Amino acid sequence: MAAYARAYGRDRDASSRVNGRRLLTNANIQDRIAQIRHEAVLKSLPMLQQVINDAERKAVERIRSGSFRQACEAAGRFADMVINLADRLPSH
Repeated sequence: MAAYARAYGRDRDASSRVNGRRLLTNANIQDRIAQIRHEAVLKSLPMLQQVINDAERKAVERIRSGSFRQACEAAGRFADMVINLADRLPSH
């Protein structure tokens, strides 16, 4: 595990992999990883909100201009992006 080797100033070898995997089973380490992931999600919310607002604005513009097909295609691509993102978010 590269993180273990970097944190402890060791070579990236079998020992680092074993010790890194051992640390990943530690409940405190797991809790800290979950906390870091949660904080990252919270930090990304304003950007995600901006992306959603931009997508909504563009869809409305396309609908108003009569480009219904383009609006539907864009909405489909946006939905795929949201699903992909949701799949990558931590579960807790």
